Amino acid sequence: MGLRKEFYQVDQTMRLKFKPRSVSVSEALGLPRLIRKNFEVPLPMQDNELILVGRDDSAVSIAIHDEFVSRVHAAIIHENGCFYLRDLRSKNGTFLNGTRLPSDINSRALMDGDKVGFNHVEFHFYSGQFQQAMEGSFN
Repeated sequence: MGLRKEFYQVDQTMRLKFKPRSVSVSEALGLPRLIRKNFEVPLPMQDNELILVGRDDSAVSIAIHDEFVSRVHAAIIHENGCFYLRDLRSKNGTFLNGTRLPSDINSRALMDGDKVGFNHVEFHFYSGQFQQAMEGSFN
């Protein structure tokens, strides 16, 4: 049996594709996420995984249907407990806190509250680690 590819419509311009899995409420609150306006995009990532962002539903996990977002635009990488953003030679750029990332093999570290832009489509990044630390302090 192959992997099921399900899409979840977020708004008129965005669809998500993730491998479905059940999570507890506390795990869901601890997931890293991108936040945009009035919705959150969970990033269900294990260590040493990446999520591709772009316009092509068949090639990415976060599909942004905007003519200025490249087919495969950028990657969010989870490695050794840290999160990174990498531009994948997009035509119109990937931005971190308003600064365009160079289109190369280098990744830039993501910190809680960072502003992440795929051309003009912007999000704020949160690692979920603060939530996990808060829960740990009450146990």
